[in-house]
Amino acid sequence: MHRRGAGGIRVALALTRRQDKFLQAIFKKVTSGPVPLAVVALGGYGRKELCFNSDIDIMFLTESEGQQEHGISIIQEYLYILMDAGLNIGHSVRSISECINIDEGDLESRMSLLEARFICGNNILFNKFIAAIREKTLNQNKKTFIRQISERTLLRHLKYGSTSK
Repeated sequence: MHRRGAGGIRVALALTRRQDKFLQAIFKKVTSGPVPLAVVALGGYGRKELCFNSDIDIMFLTESEGQQEHGISIIQEYLYILMDAGLNIGHSVRSISECINIDEGDLESRMSLLEARFICGNNILFNKFIAAIREKTLNQNKKTFIRQISERTLLRHLKYGSTSK
């Protein structure tokens, strides 16, 4: 597509769709039946802005810290297959409460969670996570949050100019 002249957004969306399908297929291979976790896309991958040779940022979401132990063998097998396939995987394992309690000063992580996108696994768990993140965001000091985003944007522009990062 890229060599035939397709635009960047179209190529990024196609790359993202292809990656989603691959991650979903591998997840089906390592699981059977309902699972107590969701695979969530973060960062540029979560925003569907995947580029050639981009790293793939994912989070394994669990209901609680106690459930992380139950999903560890699935997560390990999943990651081994993805790394063996040559993917550059960035990953984390977090419960909903761990996501909610991320330090308000950690704007990068908070923004990444707001832009999270479901890939596979337990969709009900993911929807519960999104509702909790949105509620927390709506209940925080909106002026402070907007100021932090504005400052981050200004710093990025000072560092990179008006180009894409």
